[in-house]
Amino acid sequence: MQINKDTIEDITIYKVITGSQAYGWSTPDSDVDVRGVAIVPNLNYYYGFIKNFEQYEDKESDTVIYDIRKFFSLARACNPSIIELLYIDDPKLILKTSKWFDIIKQNRDKFLSMKVCHTYSGYAYQQIQRIETHRKWLLNPPNHKPVREEFGLSDNTISFSQLQAMNKLINDGSVVEVNALELIKKENSYRNALTEYNQYENWKKTRNPKRAEIEAKFGFDGKFALHAIRLCRQGKEILTTGKVIVNRPDKEELYSIRLGGWSYDQVLEEAKRLENEMQELYKTHDKCAVPYTPDEIYLDNLCTDIVDDYISERNPKI
Repeated sequence: MQINKDTIEDITIYKVITGSQAYGWSTPDSDVDVRGVAIVPNLNYYYGFIKNFEQYEDKESDTVIYDIRKFFSLARACNPSIIELLYIDDPKLILKTSKWFDIIKQNRDKFLSMKVCHTYSGYAYQQIQRIETHRKWLLNPPNHKPVREEFGLSDNTISFSQLQAMNKLINDGSVVEVNALELIKKENSYRNALTEYNQYENWKKTRNPKRAEIEAKFGFDGKFALHAIRLCRQGKEILTTGKVIVNRPDKEELYSIRLGGWSYDQVLEEAKRLENEMQELYKTHDKCAVPYTPDEIYLDNLCTDIVDDYISERNPKI
C-alpha cells in the first residue's frame, strides 16, 4: 500500500483544524492548518523494515497527518503542537474522528507530565530567538554578500567535510597547528556570515507583506511574540491545573501583542518571568497537577491495542 494523497484519507482516524482557528483569533485572511493521525492497516509496516510511514504532508493545503506511533511518541514527550490536538473539542474544528481516536482522547491526560516545563518554555524560547534575529535584521540589515577576501581567505576553499573534520579535532581537544587553527576560525566566520546573509535574503523574499508591515512599524515580529507568551502561559497552566486550554480565554490580549499592543521589552520580560515561574514549579514538582513523567508502559500498551483493533477490523490482506 502506497501512502499518498489518494490513500491517506482512508486510513486517517482523526483530522482537526489547528492554529489561529483553534486559538480563537483567526481572521478571514488566516491560514487553515490541518493536522491528523493515521493507522496503516498493513502489518508489513509494523513487522518489516522495508515499508515505513511516519507522516504525510501536503504543503498546498497545510496538512500533516502523523502515523499513530509517531503521534504517541511526540505526545508523551509533551510536544506542544501535538498535545493541543488532543484538547480541541469544538465540533466545527474536528473534520474527522473515529472510535479509535475517541479512546485516545479519553486517555489524553495520561500524556501530560512535567516535561511541559521544558517543551513549552523551549518552544517559547525558539520564538524569542526568531524575534531577536529578525529585529537585528530590521535595525541593522546586512548590506552586502560576504566575500572570502574580507575574512583574509583565498579562493582555495575548504570543503564542508574537511571543515567538519577540522572542527571535530578542535572540539576533541586535539593539537592543531597554529596557522591551521587560524585558517579554520576564519573559514568558520566566513561561512557563518554567508549563512546569515542567505537567511536574511530568504526572509526578505518570503515574508508575509502584512506581517512585514507590522514588524517594520513596531521593530519586532508580533506573531512570534504572541506565540512566545501563549506557550509560556499554557505551560504554566498545565503545571498548575493539569488543563490544556487551546481556545484561549486571553485571546484578545494575546492577539493585541501581534498588532503591537506590547513593547519589545514587555514581551521579553513577561516571557522570562513566566519561564522562571515554570522552573520554580519544576523544582517543587510535588505541588504540580501533573506527574513527573508519563506512564509510558500504559501509553505503549494503549497504542498497541488500538493498532491491533484497527487492523483486525479492517481485515487487510497481508
